[in-house]
Amino acid sequence: MSFKQDGKKQHKWYKWLDAHRCELLECGVPDTVLKTKLHWIRFLEDGCDYISGWFPKALSPSQAQALYSFICREYGNEEYRAFLRDIENMSHDKHTT
Repeated sequence: MSFKQDGKKQHKWYKWLDAHRCELLECGVPDTVLKTKLHWIRFLEDGCDYISGWFPKALSPSQAQALYSFICREYGNEEYRAFLRDIENMSHDKHTT
């Protein structure tokens, strides 16, 4: 029975990912963090991807703004606040010189 539940969770993740993958990639999210839901959640919690070496400083200001909006829309502005703060700073600070 738990196998069926896991299959349903997997299906739900892939359905969500199909709906959002292009938008996330356009926001500068590395494809490596979209392999599994666990990778994605860990990325949001850590605020980076240690495997690929991706950090928020890799985002352009427009990508940072788009990713910030996406996370707020999907999860609200209270969840993953540290990551939201980091990418919000990138949307204001990068490429101003």
